[in-house]
Amino acid sequence: LSSFIQLYNSNPITATSVLAASYPPVVGTRTFVGVEATNMTNAIPLQIGMPMASTIDNTFDYMDYGVRANSANVTVYNNFFKNIKNPNSNKTFDRCAVYAMQKSGPCRLKVGGYNANELNLFDECTIGVYAYSYHADVIKNTFANIYKTGIDMEMGMLNRTINIDGNNMSHTYCGIKCMDIGGCNSTNIKNNYIDVVTGLGNGPTIAYYGIYVGNTNIAPTNFTITNNIIEKAKTGIWVERAERVSVGNNTVDFSGFSNGTLLYGIRMTNSDNCTVNYNTVSKSGALPTSGMVNLLRGIALENSAVNYVYANTLFHMGTGIYATGHCNTAKLACNILDHCWNGFHFSAADIDNQLASGMNTGNQWTGTVGTNGDITGTLNTITNWYFAMPAPSANLAPNISLNPASSTNPCDGTPVGLTATQERELTIGKIVRNENVYDTLSAQFKLRDSIFAYHKLKMDTTWLSLNAGDDEIYQSFYNYTKNSNIGKFEQIKGLLIDSTMFDTLNVEITNQNIKTRCTMEENQQIVNNIYFHKIRMEGNDTTMDYHYEYDSTEIATLENVAYQDPIMGGDGVYQARVMLFIDVIDDELTKSLINYSGTVNKFPDFKLYPNPNNGNMQLSYTLKENETGNVSIYNLLGERINSYNLVKEGTTLDIIETGLINGIYFYHVYINDKSMYSGKVVISK
Repeated sequence: LSSFIQLYNSNPITATSVLAASYPPVVGTRTFVGVEATNMTNAIPLQIGMPMASTIDNTFDYMDYGVRANSANVTVYNNFFKNIKNPNSNKTFDRCAVYAMQKSGPCRLKVGGYNANELNLFDECTIGVYAYSYHADVIKNTFANIYKTGIDMEMGMLNRTINIDGNNMSHTYCGIKCMDIGGCNSTNIKNNYIDVVTGLGNGPTIAYYGIYVGNTNIAPTNFTITNNIIEKAKTGIWVERAERVSVGNNTVDFSGFSNGTLLYGIRMTNSDNCTVNYNTVSKSGALPTSGMVNLLRGIALENSAVNYVYANTLFHMGTGIYATGHCNTAKLACNILDHCWNGFHFSAADIDNQLASGMNTGNQWTGTVGTNGDITGTLNTITNWYFAMPAPSANLAPNISLNPASSTNPCDGTPVGLTATQERELTIGKIVRNENVYDTLSAQFKLRDSIFAYHKLKMDTTWLSLNAGDDEIYQSFYNYTKNSNIGKFEQIKGLLIDSTMFDTLNVEITNQNIKTRCTMEENQQIVNNIYFHKIRMEGNDTTMDYHYEYDSTEIATLENVAYQDPIMGGDGVYQARVMLFIDVIDDELTKSLINYSGTVNKFPDFKLYPNPNNGNMQLSYTLKENETGNVSIYNLLGERINSYNLVKEGTTLDIIETGLINGIYFYHVYINDKSMYSGKVVISK
């Protein structure tokens, strides 16, 4: 059958809009859709199921989609969805119990509710609930044996509200995923129980997370993740490329995982101005060993600035709190580090001074297991850290200054008594005065500093005029940076966030006209081009359920950026990872695979040189027996310029493209018709 019931346009049901008859499952043939509703934007939603019934109203069995809403207001109560699955599929969407896609005006989807007998049951489904650009409430449902994701929200940076509350998930490959929610005015993920397991189908490459939040384009949002319990997840809660997210009062339990698996309790990646407080991350059983230092991380900050990590309890962790990269003005206070191998561990991190001068950070170390100390690793800038006696033990590179506190911190919130002038100084003062000194990668860290400080001033322009004596310094920095490439890329980001001003063609032209100066900017421009193409293709499509899939060239180009070191490659690295939805553990990257330009060389048998060049270049290569190959040159739009066959008897190929204008191009090496290597080449005459 194609579908049991298909509804189109407005008001096809009577005023009560109730569809509650119990349809039997189809066994002999596979149904495409159980109930499909299209263009039903009337105020009264289509209701599927009766909320107060004593037994399950509808059973959706052995279908591609149970309920499918295309720009329709739908409420789903008291239904049973089962066997809506294709566990061996690698497609983004292949079998979804409740699917909602909106392209014309905001619609609302409600699945489950707070009253008795409103919940839905999901069993043996590929995806439980998916919604694109909907106001969505998913409340008190039960999910079991989910092959990909229990609840999957994608908002397209539009102003929507999301409430995911009180759901129970067991034997689920991945729990809750929210993508591109930067434009949402309110998102709450709370009171959910998530038990994540391995071994279910071909799930996403970010495997076994409890809750994942990721944005292609960073934008401030009102987002809270609270009171969730997550068990048996490789990553409990992961926030990537988000801003102003509150992660509080969650419990992540790693009991059952063996040594050798990289685990994160709470992971903040490329996410600024967030709060992580009152969470508990634990692992029962034996004490941690030295091998768990880089494998069992309670809370991790990765290139995430101005995060306040406060009053968390980390129990039996290899590293209680971990930080790497540009974590400017991160504040780590009042945390309890109970029987961890290392309390804090830093990897070339910039965390800046801790709290106000002389204020006790209030962290407590209980029974530190490791011999290296309570605070270990390397800091990239001088950091003042104040403590109450007795002093924590430390084994760090010389950039930390441990000092007895002159005042106590009651651990009852963020530091009090800071005026706006003091907060501005504490957050970006040293940046605008160019006072930060870095031991390694100074140019990259300073560029990140400037991007961060300009964004802070742009988001809160009151900081430009605080009637302070040094206002002029901040104003001069802002005006200069506004006209630089930093300001131009920030302008593009603002246009993407504000849908009322968004013009794909205008944004693409603005992006193309930026004359990049370094790998960070080149990556940002490249990733932007592919993202804008996706937006344009989806915007031009008239079908209700169209999802743009990146082609092989775009995937290879994004992978080339995604596998770079984010310190050298910039925010475009994280953006490419979100677009591909892949997980890259940067400290597991083999640094020898990254050449001088930051490009990943996964296959050392291929190398194009010189780079940059004037159009005359050579590719060194090695072909094995029974292999054929070719190399293709592409422009930034992904258009193929030329292709050259690799001669089996040779090891060097001459490539002559003197007609190319100056700019960035890509080359892709194909072996036996499969893309095996991609790289970036710069033409400069």
